[in-house]
Amino acid sequence: MDTRRCAYCEALQRADAQRCSRCGHDLSAPVPRAVGPKVQIQASTHRAGHTFGLHPEDQPYQSSMLAAQQRPLADAKDALYRGKQVPELIVFPSTQEAPVLKAQRAALLRQQHKTTSAGQVQPRWPVPTQSKPWFSNRTISSLLTISCIFLLLAASIIAFAFIGQRSTIAIAVIQATPATLRANDTFTLAGRGFSFHSKVSFFHDNNQVFLDENHQPLTVQTDEHGNFTFSVQVPVDWNVGQHQINAVDSTRGINAVTQITVQIPPVQKPMLQLSQPECLFPGAAPGIVSSQSIVLSNEGGGKISWSVASDQDWLSTTPASGTFSGSQSVQVTVNRGHLSPQSYSGHLTFTQKGEGGMTVPLHVAMKVTPAPAALDLSVAALNYSASNSQDPGVQYITLHNSGAQAANWSSTLETGDKAAWFTVSPDHGQIAPDASVTIAVKAYSYHLAVGSYQGSIQFAGGSTARVSVSMNVVEAGNLVLSASALNLTAQAGQTASGQTVTLQNSGGLLLNWEGNVSMVDQGKWLQVTPAQGTLVGGAQTTVTVSADARQLHPGSYQGLVTFTSSSGNSRQIAISLVVSAPVTPAINVQPANLSFVVQNGQNPPAQTLSLHNTGNTDLQWSATIAGIDSSILTVTPAKGTLKPGESATLTVGLHVPVAGLKLSSATILINAVAPGSISLQQKVQVTILNKDIPTPTSTASPQKTK
Repeated sequence: MDTRRCAYCEALQRADAQRCSRCGHDLSAPVPRAVGPKVQIQASTHRAGHTFGLHPEDQPYQSSMLAAQQRPLADAKDALYRGKQVPELIVFPSTQEAPVLKAQRAALLRQQHKTTSAGQVQPRWPVPTQSKPWFSNRTISSLLTISCIFLLLAASIIAFAFIGQRSTIAIAVIQATPATLRANDTFTLAGRGFSFHSKVSFFHDNNQVFLDENHQPLTVQTDEHGNFTFSVQVPVDWNVGQHQINAVDSTRGINAVTQITVQIPPVQKPMLQLSQPECLFPGAAPGIVSSQSIVLSNEGGGKISWSVASDQDWLSTTPASGTFSGSQSVQVTVNRGHLSPQSYSGHLTFTQKGEGGMTVPLHVAMKVTPAPAALDLSVAALNYSASNSQDPGVQYITLHNSGAQAANWSSTLETGDKAAWFTVSPDHGQIAPDASVTIAVKAYSYHLAVGSYQGSIQFAGGSTARVSVSMNVVEAGNLVLSASALNLTAQAGQTASGQTVTLQNSGGLLLNWEGNVSMVDQGKWLQVTPAQGTLVGGAQTTVTVSADARQLHPGSYQGLVTFTSSSGNSRQIAISLVVSAPVTPAINVQPANLSFVVQNGQNPPAQTLSLHNTGNTDLQWSATIAGIDSSILTVTPAKGTLKPGESATLTVGLHVPVAGLKLSSATILINAVAPGSISLQQKVQVTILNKDIPTPTSTASPQKTK
């Protein structure tokens, strides 16, 4: 018989009901009670069923008290309440019916339906139906799913925002080595799990600032992994006992803690001891350097000054000497270098200096194993420049086995377009230790479309290596000239001024070019500078074409310059040279003499000179006065330029001073300069006759007439 009852059977039983109208149970039957005292709770003035959120129609009876029971001690968690006063809990009815209650309720409805069909009177109070919830279970599940998705997205964004400042290690840790010391001893603080490139501050014992040897706050900068390692000295004012050291990372807001113990020095003499009698290093390949840490300790009082000696050149320590009071950490290092594969053994002898000194040996064993096969490549990338009309040249890769075992190697080709546009030969093989092999890499660009191609060669054999391969396919090189003909001029006996021509590679592939000259007339008078060169795709350069007329007679000459390129095309420039007669500067001045007659202090009339360029080149001329003040005798204009065949007229004036003129002659110098610094000069003699000054010839003339 099912003895379970619905939520309010207890209240109906106290109302002297015989059977529950909800579940149909016989209320007079005994039911096992839960362990624990009952608690009487004053009910509401409403009917009992309505007090618990049920409709009054389901329970027409009234009750002034409701029964509440203590929850039984059902599991291990309730054992915490043993020995204590157990809290009293009120068990409220569930808002949803259990499956068993649903089945009982359905059976009751069927029974009532049969009774009604038989003609009996229906119950006064109708059986309530469960009200429809606001949201269906599917709607609630969808809302919860969407909420979880948004929560995950928000958490991802926050994590991404802080990942640059967070360490990959979740917990920050610091460690002191050694952890048992005495005042003035040096120990190593190593930390990990802090922020990258972050500043870490240190405190000790109740948040006191840890000061360094300069009495400044002790700080350290973490590396790119959030780690740090440094040495620090135990302050002399620290008391004997345990001391706490805190490392604070302000970026992450974390605090890592470690402890060291400061010992009281014993009264006996200093005595050196090691933390272990030997160091064993596992096997590793040549070239590998390994280290282990040991601790030197002082089993007595005072300080120990020590040094160490090694009987093997591959065995050393850091540091190699020191002084401490309590303990000191030392790194033992083995360097396998180029040692042959085998087992090695050595000893470190630690010596305590001073009176009562002693030596402590440390045995060190190390094994060197053969180096595995390892492929070393001569290049990391191959780059080809090719045209779609000709394949590029072969390139080579050298594989070297730097290991101590044979390497069975193979190659795998990959291309971005999945096309086999390059090959390797050979593509596999075996390389002995310290041996090499050269493979050829051939690329094929013929008839490929213009563009860039990417690929790689993956090598395997003891170790893996990769060589990237790229090829740029362009149009073939094409040589273009800026001119097809040049006209040059020169004077016989001289070199003509050169003219420039631009050469351009209008294609995409590099080309080599060369300029060759040929002349219709006899003689080697045509030159090209430079005569050869290289042009990458799209590049250009200039060359100078010049003529040498030093051995040529005046006249016309013809030549040809042919430019050939490695792409197979050629271009020509026709050259025409006109050679003129040599430069012959000449000037003619008329008249060659001038005569002025001066009387009664008056200025005589001005006279003229005629300059004529009778040569075949330009002349720059100038006129100067010699033998008289230039303010008395003037020439206008005093300078100028004359082209071949041109003339110029100069005006010569004589200005007589008030005091008269005593001089009787002067000279006009005509200087002319032709190109090439050729200088010409002509003189014009000027005679001045002063009638106010008698001359011996003037007094003798009348006598001869008589």
